[in-house]
Amino acid sequence: MKPSFVIIENNALIEAGAILQNFVVIGKDGSQKAKRRTRIGEGTRVLTGAIVYNGCDIGRHCLIADGASVRENCTVGDHTVIGRHVCIENNTRIGSHVLIETQTHVTGNMIIEDYVFLGGNVTTTNDRLMGHPIKFRTRLREKIKLVGPIIKRGARIGSASCILPGVTVGEEAVVGAGAVVTKDVPPFTVVVGVPAREVKKVEEYELLQI
Repeated sequence: MKPSFVIIENNALIEAGAILQNFVVIGKDGSQKAKRRTRIGEGTRVLTGAIVYNGCDIGRHCLIADGASVRENCTVGDHTVIGRHVCIENNTRIGSHVLIETQTHVTGNMIIEDYVFLGGNVTTTNDRLMGHPIKFRTRLREKIKLVGPIIKRGARIGSASCILPGVTVGEEAVVGAGAVVTKDVPPFTVVVGVPAREVKKVEEYELLQI
């Protein structure tokens, strides 16, 4: 059965074997100018109600689940899963073999490297001004910019945790569920709590063997 009400805009490229389910929108215009033609890679599935904005490049054999939103000029590597109702904001780069679970917010200007795990309802932030009026923000635009976190290769972020602007979570580090990360997390380190604090090193058996 053919899907219903699929919209493809701005000459978006849909590669062989890609599947678009009902009420999907590909190539939608947003608030930022597109840097490239939107591409949905070979074998990628975009499920019911998902929206991929203009200027996005989505890799091969990915899954973008029901109701997810990928804003302008994002890139997603191969074999990555974006869960139900995940929101990915502008200009974010996501690697390959990444798993982002349901209802997580991935802020703009963020980098997520390969093999990262983000649990459900994770919140990432990029705005130290926290939404001050535009006039005030304009005066400070050279001093304070929107800078998202960097999540390094193989890091794991527990459900309902919050990562503050500009923070780097090191390679294969673990952030416990519900933690608030206010400063950089060293590689291979486990942090928990509010604010997050180091409690131990990641066990050797937990490390990626890739």
